[in-house]
Amino acid sequence: MLFLIYENHLSIIKQRYDNHLSIIKQKILNTKMVKKMENNGKKMKAIVCERYGSPDVLELKEVEKPIPKDNEILVKIYATTATSGDVNLRSGMKGSPLLLRFFGRIMFGLRKPKITIIGMELAGEIESVGKDVKLFKKGDQVFGTTTGLNFGSYAEYICIPEEPLSTGMFGANMVAIKPANMTYHPHFCRFRNF
Repeated sequence: MLFLIYENHLSIIKQRYDNHLSIIKQKILNTKMVKKMENNGKKMKAIVCERYGSPDVLELKEVEKPIPKDNEILVKIYATTATSGDVNLRSGMKGSPLLLRFFGRIMFGLRKPKITIIGMELAGEIESVGKDVKLFKKGDQVFGTTTGLNFGSYAEYICIPEEPLSTGMFGANMVAIKPANMTYHPHFCRFRNF
């Protein structure tokens, strides 16, 4: 008798588990389908770094265009910079002290870069905003940084959170409205009428 109750209880648990699992699978499929439909298979061009080395390792490729989350803005990038941080990441910290190179490789990838689209500074125009974004609107001209171990400005588009995300000692990403008397190239030091 006790065995039958136990067996019946197990079958109910298994049925609930199977139902729960099928609901989760359906939600995942729906989310993937919605994202695919939202993106519509759109591609963008990006400078991709898939291995460490000289500037020759950088390649122009087509990659998926990002879709902004609720708290993000999608920026069409008009200008970016090549910083020493980008060079260090691309080269695998070559020329750095051995200990620094070791920790850099642990953070960014031992054999090849974990982050394939590098670049930390950008200027451009907002193409779309997430539903929770309040500070920016479509068409705003902005400049900023993806600092905080987030890269990605060597591309046509990038999604950046509206509010800075503090990442401790590595800084935070920041985006601001570009002053009207400031050109895109180079985006933070060339002013018109000065």
